[in-house]
Amino acid sequence: MADYDRMARVYIKMREKRSQLKREFEEKDAQIKQQMEQLERAFMQELNEHNTNSLKTDSGTIFTTESAKASIADWNALAPWLIENDALEFLEQRVKAKEVQEYLNTHGELPPGVNLHREKNVRIRKNSDK
Repeated sequence: MADYDRMARVYIKMREKRSQLKREFEEKDAQIKQQMEQLERAFMQELNEHNTNSLKTDSGTIFTTESAKASIADWNALAPWLIENDALEFLEQRVKAKEVQEYLNTHGELPPGVNLHREKNVRIRKNSDK
């Protein structure tokens, strides 16, 4: 028969080791990321000073890119505009699992066209007296 107490103890030690390794990695990664950002600022300054978008070196090409990110400043202003202009392509297609679950709890069925996926996982909690 399996010794579940021993298995749980081993599992908890493994999880704690992973957490420790993750913290160590994140600290080192943050340092490297900060150094890379300093270099990126220096590159950007150099590109701006020379009024160019790229700089070729023996090791690689340094270049700028531009990206746009949109967010909703006023949903009450946007929603009527979306409907008036039949512009639902401005939205991403997803539903909130929490809202779907609440609807299911209230109505006993899912909204039409919606699936709800459940996943069962095993978790181990460390005893507070250990």
